[in-house]
Amino acid sequence: VDHQREGDAFVIDAMSTGSRGVRFSESSTRGETSWRKGDAELRVTYEPRLMRVHADVVARGQRLRADLVVEAGESLGLLHDLGKQRPAYTHKAAGLRTRGSVRLGDEAIVVDGSAVLDWTRSVASRRTVWKWVSFAGHSAGRHLGLNLSTDVYENAAGHGRENALWIDGKMSMLGDVRVEMPADPGVGDWVIRSTHGDEVDLRFTPRGARSKDADYKLVRSRFVQPYGVFN
Repeated sequence: VDHQREGDAFVIDAMSTGSRGVRFSESSTRGETSWRKGDAELRVTYEPRLMRVHADVVARGQRLRADLVVEAGESLGLLHDLGKQRPAYTHKAAGLRTRGSVRLGDEAIVVDGSAVLDWTRSVASRRTVWKWVSFAGHSAGRHLGLNLSTDVYENAAGHGRENALWIDGKMSMLGDVRVEMPADPGVGDWVIRSTHGDEVDLRFTPRGARSKDADYKLVRSRFVQPYGVFN
């Protein structure tokens, strides 16, 4: 995206009742995950060393078409016991080299950047609360990625199991972090620091956020997902 358009957000939000139109791949490393509704489509195909992403949707009244190739790198695969016979599996990677093209209406955008992968399936606890921090970007010509979380994937001693840093596709595990959220998570700064030592010391400034409060009586969900800049 050129500098004049940086920061623009195009959010597509759709509900598929009863998972209608949704198909999950058999694995996080092979097969295809897709979503279709009317003439809109999202499709991710997993191959041994890459992922192919295809999108054909409507954003702000304009047709958005994208075809991207995401190169694979080292990744974090985690099988976790949530208790009471509730398993969880998550596959995370960040800072993945991404190339391709996006067309929004009549505007064509060449993509040469970084991506984050989060492939998760679980039998979640009835009440699940968590904080997740993730980014992909560049610094001094190197691809960087980060994945941090609290309150879900801790071991018996209370230590987080999915905190990791990626540099040019190589992964290094990180220790526990503390996430300090502002009163309004979509507006104020977040502070993310290591609980011991100085591995992680970040300030996150939102440029916007997507959020949703849904109450279906048997199921209720509240989330806010800010996007912005880390320093």
